[in-house]
Amino acid sequence: MAKPAKEKPDLKAELKAVRALVKIGGLEHARTQATELATKYPDSVEPLVALSKVAELQCDFIQAAEIAEKAFKLEPTEPTHLIQASHAQVRAGYPEEGLRILDRGMAKFKDFVPFHINYANSQERQNNNDEAMKWVKSCRKRGVDALPLHMVEGKVLLKRKQWDEAEKIFKNILTMTNEPDESLAAARFQLVKLYDKTERYDDAFAMATEAYRELNWTAPVTAFTDRLEEAAKVFNERNLRMWRRPNKSSKLPICIIGMPRSGTSLVEQILGMHSQISQAGEIAATSILSIRAAHMCDSYHNYPQCLIDMRPEDADGMQDWFVEYLEPYRNGAARVSNKSLMNYEHLGLMSVILPDTQAIHIKRHPLDNCLSCHLTEIIVNHHRYAAKLEDLGAVYKARQKLWHHWQEVLDIPMLEVPYECLTADQETWTRRLIDLTGLEWEDNCLEFHKSSRSAMTISYDQVNQKMYRSSVERWRNYEKHLGPLIDALGDEIEAHESLVNANMPSE
Repeated sequence: MAKPAKEKPDLKAELKAVRALVKIGGLEHARTQATELATKYPDSVEPLVALSKVAELQCDFIQAAEIAEKAFKLEPTEPTHLIQASHAQVRAGYPEEGLRILDRGMAKFKDFVPFHINYANSQERQNNNDEAMKWVKSCRKRGVDALPLHMVEGKVLLKRKQWDEAEKIFKNILTMTNEPDESLAAARFQLVKLYDKTERYDDAFAMATEAYRELNWTAPVTAFTDRLEEAAKVFNERNLRMWRRPNKSSKLPICIIGMPRSGTSLVEQILGMHSQISQAGEIAATSILSIRAAHMCDSYHNYPQCLIDMRPEDADGMQDWFVEYLEPYRNGAARVSNKSLMNYEHLGLMSVILPDTQAIHIKRHPLDNCLSCHLTEIIVNHHRYAAKLEDLGAVYKARQKLWHHWQEVLDIPMLEVPYECLTADQETWTRRLIDLTGLEWEDNCLEFHKSSRSAMTISYDQVNQKMYRSSVERWRNYEKHLGPLIDALGDEIEAHESLVNANMPSE
């Protein structure tokens, strides 16, 4: 095997450009550039490493894992590539494969501590808590006392309801002053969770406030809401009638849309219990396609105006690209669900190139939904608007407004699911979900909590539980803190309560 070439000055500068694109959120451009570098420098591992990291940021975890494996083949003395591959497989919802990669790594690099740390973390994510604690203890016997081990131990103790011990661990993490702010904020959000579960609601809210103060991140909320308004303006009835459609169609994609913390992971897990539905999670396929659309339509216009130049064969090509992108996640199934949060914005595009796309909108009480966003660490996953209640309210309203627009102008199969009704009448709403897909009913769909697949989101320790209603009207515990949110939401609260009342089963 050829020895990897030393990094060249040109490559170093080009990799710096890729990192700069990532920093400003230009992930698809960064991925395109990293792909070109991997071709330009086939004997250098650095472009593959960069490409894998960008793919993971786009939630394209399977591709990220495969690219990291390629990096390891090119540089077999570097164990961190296997760590990256394992981490990506765990994030994809395939922890068993992630653990197999770690086993390979430990067989070759048995003293490389990060393998042991990641093993403990992977076991905790699968709720194999006893096994996770064994690995924590094993690492400490080796003299390793890293922050991730404290986090694993604290999470396990929290799940075991050993409140005092868990609180002590997370508070101890806050004294580790050399750690990055994101790590300290993660510990604070675990304390928020602990205080909420032990009904110390004022302490929970105060701890979340402290976490946001520590991060001190701002959110371009106006730019985000303006973009949603622009989507509604461009994808109007006239344009949707005028734009060309493909010569063929595919029922493969199911778009699950909703706010973060609205129940999208729950819906995905329910659907995923069907033998003919596979889960792709939050892959960024719709966003990537929107960026590539102008080139694929051979248009001088930017997206979405470029669709005016789209010919049927262009639409066919875009559809083929999308279906091919989903293929690694298909596993032989007839449908593939995708719950990317950007689906909200790109449902119009999907209706044009894949007119048989099925869309499911899961909608939760705005106060419960926004509060849940505020009290969890979604801010580190590019949801910086979660730091301020008034920003959360603005984002929620903008998303609902766009959804109502899609209901008016799109003719694809769509279903709106009130979270409160789903949790109160599981079978009725689960049957409606399966009916939308056109597939035959399977009783397994009522046993979503038995799924062997781990959710890749922050909800990973919730969706493997039976249906519960403890999160309904949770906002009442924090009502005295929610004035700015209530003001920002306006009539959205009453509108949602009317929706729930109209769909709730009678006594």
